[in-house]
Amino acid sequence: MILLGNKIKQLRLDRNLTQSDVCNEILNRSILSKIENGKSYPSIPQLQHLAKIFNVPIVSFFDNNSLNTTINNPKDLGCDFDIGQFFKENDYFRIVKYVEYNKKSFIDILDGNKYFYYGMSLFSIDRHMDALKPLKRYLNFYKNSDEEFKKKYALYVVECLNSLCKIVLINNNSEKATKYLILAKNYIYKYNLINTRSSAIIHCNLGSIYYRNLKYTETINLLESFLDTPRDTIYVDVFATLNFNLSISYYNLNDYDKAIVYLKRCLNLSQYHGNLYKDYVLYCTHSTFLIHSKKFDESINMLTYLKYQFKHDPIAYNNLLAQEILTYFISEDYTKCLKVCNEINLNKLTKAGKIDYYFIKGWITDDLDLLKRCENYFINKSYYKDLIALYDKLYKITKNPIYKDHIHSYKDKSFSKNIFA
Repeated sequence: MILLGNKIKQLRLDRNLTQSDVCNEILNRSILSKIENGKSYPSIPQLQHLAKIFNVPIVSFFDNNSLNTTINNPKDLGCDFDIGQFFKENDYFRIVKYVEYNKKSFIDILDGNKYFYYGMSLFSIDRHMDALKPLKRYLNFYKNSDEEFKKKYALYVVECLNSLCKIVLINNNSEKATKYLILAKNYIYKYNLINTRSSAIIHCNLGSIYYRNLKYTETINLLESFLDTPRDTIYVDVFATLNFNLSISYYNLNDYDKAIVYLKRCLNLSQYHGNLYKDYVLYCTHSTFLIHSKKFDESINMLTYLKYQFKHDPIAYNNLLAQEILTYFISEDYTKCLKVCNEINLNKLTKAGKIDYYFIKGWITDDLDLLKRCENYFINKSYYKDLIALYDKLYKITKNPIYKDHIHSYKDKSFSKNIFA
């Protein structure tokens, strides 16, 4: 442990970095200090973050070779800094430190993509907000460039716009994020980039924003049009998410047959990619589609089979039990529903599974405490139909008229489906 801490400290000092320079939301200064002094051991995500910052393979933390493989002093690089080449080599840390130590020399670089390289380097080492200004500057430069430059570097501006989208979403600015992605989509079609991986990512991310903002028809129109385009290559991980977004959109529009078709495609692609999505999560989603199409026996039969398959996986097993609870609740078999409630291990459920459990058991037993635990979650997820049912139940139990007012506030809002269809 001490040797590992010394290596991390050596890497940091060799790069003229303070502890604050390498910290983020998963690694604060207190933890880093303990790691460097051999009093604590870093987690895998923390090691991955440090490897990214130091630009070294994660395995190098555990060998006996010298780790001093990058620059000691960015000022020594002079004006012959090939920023484009370092970007191609994914040497993001070197680019960032060069710009910070050589601002005047950076301005003098003639490469028109220099702000793209710098902004994307900042983004790649998780300095997202710092990346905003250079990426926006690159976007403006690109817009004012000649047509030859635009055509040659169209993929760069698409990647720039996708990163800008992710940055503004940190502050939940979905309107601005949508504008960035639509602009990226326009460049994709203008410069015939439809079959690129970047194109698939842009369509996937735009579809995700649409459906999360309850724009299900827009999601379907966008993604089905994209999937219908002839192509030579399928990017399995991205296409799995595309199909998942389509399945959820059709589900919320009550077309359960199409929802199941796209969900099965997602499952096949996920398994081909090495379980991009956890299988049990997709099976639980499939069960939900069956429940709301009133195919209760089919849901129970599928869950019974899956519980046997996942009997040695407590997380999967208990989340499948949660689906059984939902099936019995919607089919109004409350006796079996409560029986399964007594079998479940709440600590193994996802947050969504716990909330559904609280609501269903609270509903059947008139437990105010369990019911009230669901309110904020339903609001945050736009599960307004569930929320209205919750307020109606609370009114029946308490006779408090405020719940009638709450029902009136949400009854005309668009909603995302969860327990009640």
